Amino acid sequence: MRKQLAKQNRSLLLFLLLFFVSINSYADWELVKQLDATYATFVTKSGNILLSDFRIERDGGIYISTNEGDTWTKTNAKDYNYNKFVEVGNYIFAIGYGANIARSADGGHTWTECTYANAVRDIFSEDNMPYTVCYACAYHKNKLYVADFCGGGILYSEDFAQTWKRTDLSSLKYKAEDDDGVPVENTENIYQLVSYKGKLYAFGVYFVFCLDETNNTWKTISDKSNFMAVSTIFDNTLLLGRSVPNDDFKTPFILTLEDEDKWGSLPRPTGIMDNNIRAMASDDTYIYVGLQKGGLFYTSNKGNKWVNFSQGYPKMEQMGNIYLTPTQLFATTNYIYVSVYEPQGVSKKSGLYRFKKTELTPAAGIERANRNKNISIYIDGYTLCSNIEDNVTIDIFDVNGIKRNVALINGKANISFLNNGVYTYKLCIGNNVYKGKLVKHSR
Repeated sequence: MRKQLAKQNRSLLLFLLLFFVSINSYADWELVKQLDATYATFVTKSGNILLSDFRIERDGGIYISTNEGDTWTKTNAKDYNYNKFVEVGNYIFAIGYGANIARSADGGHTWTECTYANAVRDIFSEDNMPYTVCYACAYHKNKLYVADFCGGGILYSEDFAQTWKRTDLSSLKYKAEDDDGVPVENTENIYQLVSYKGKLYAFGVYFVFCLDETNNTWKTISDKSNFMAVSTIFDNTLLLGRSVPNDDFKTPFILTLEDEDKWGSLPRPTGIMDNNIRAMASDDTYIYVGLQKGGLFYTSNKGNKWVNFSQGYPKMEQMGNIYLTPTQLFATTNYIYVSVYEPQGVSKKSGLYRFKKTELTPAAGIERANRNKNISIYIDGYTLCSNIEDNVTIDIFDVNGIKRNVALINGKANISFLNNGVYTYKLCIGNNVYKGKLVKHSR
């Protein structure tokens, strides 16, 4: 009897293991490249993935993958702690420390050295030059712009990083008081540059500027930047995230900018107070954000509903539900990529992760072409729910293509008979066909 019970218990345990593997494997982040101090990532127009390693004077530099992250090659780029990649025409630029810029003309395979040091030698001594840093870069009206974060101002090149000129430095200065209350003049530290709707914007620690191109001066349009360090453009609107903690619900989660004086905001995910957004990206369907400690979220309806997709995303050792810091997000046709930084790379969780876009579920659950119908289909526990008032039949397909016909009565149907996993559906109402994806989880 004991042997029979033990055998049954082993079978049950094996079933449970397979069960939980099956429900966790379909929607997990996958580590595709481990680097101890990962920072910037980028996908080129040709589909190459670039990844930078932040370890200065060590085995850092730039890595490239030509097969969506499956294999990697280290390039010849020198280790200058690269923070950002920008692609302009036939060139790719990587900006970083010490006024250094790496430039590639072959999709990121090989790199040559450039520098804007000559344009800031009147500001930095030769001893201090290696320690200045650039986080911001943008291409605007045939000029490549970079912003020196340590007081060097905003510079531009008209020959793809070979030579540099400086925009007006005085228009980036402001008055403040030091620790002793003595007035001092500082140059704003710029986190990002964005070319948007024919204008060039600069976002600093405190101020937001817009370039007056007639005289290369900067006009202050806001004194409430508060570390607007990340952004993306979605549906022709500039979305801005703040990379600093905000501990109250009065502070907007994501700011929107349509013109110099047209500001708005997007709602925050339910239960999220911290606004510390470290990474943002978007495509034609979704907005993606990565919080410093709170994981990753996406939305298909401008924040009216956010979906947490942090399954498999790395967490800090012995820190509960505190996630590692994402540095950059990037969306391609097949994947969302995120570069993840871990101080010192203690647990070897730093690196590049990817998530299959086929596992994303639109908040509204319908194709973009039919969003104007406002049809909502989703799963709540063991119940399939919809806002459809009429009684209809919906076709549900599992991953093997096996179809189930489910009757929605007053917008609800019992689906306890379905296994946990990913399903697609097709619903016909009159001449309209609605398609989407559903995910059933165990409670």
